[in-house]
Amino acid sequence: ELFDTRTAAIQEGMFTLEAGAMIESGKNIDEILERLHYLRDNNKILFVVDSLRQLIKNGRLSGAAGFVGNILKIKPFLHVNKEGVIENLDKVRTSKKALKAIVDYFLEEVKDIDDFIVTLITSDFPEGEEYVKSEVMKHYPNKEYRTASLTPVVGCHTAEGVVGLGYFKK
Repeated sequence: ELFDTRTAAIQEGMFTLEAGAMIESGKNIDEILERLHYLRDNNKILFVVDSLRQLIKNGRLSGAAGFVGNILKIKPFLHVNKEGVIENLDKVRTSKKALKAIVDYFLEEVKDIDDFIVTLITSDFPEGEEYVKSEVMKHYPNKEYRTASLTPVVGCHTAEGVVGLGYFKK
């Protein structure tokens, strides 16, 4: 059975882990697909790109826009929408403000969700990941946290300096 998660990186991996656990517990394909559809409709991944270098190299950002963005210390704040397309949510100046923005957006997203798993990804930006995790833990110290490195496929588009923050509603 083919299933499009409409997401990437750690979020996509979570689908695999959930399906594997369900197979091991004896669930049938219809039960698994029902759960995967639920997860697809009830997850979100946000991320901040610290370096514009790869976005310029792969043509997602023009050289001129990248030049100006680097001078102004612009950090794209992105998310994967419900159709699986990466969209820009905002352009924030400086890494510190971008990391604060991702935490603020996340906290607003989950405020009415009773139970969820927090997901974190990074690409060689441990201080950014630590800041994001510590800020979220101030509000949700007892949640389950899953972390992973950014996958090579996504990393070749974004380079180092990425921090992602997401959730799965249980």
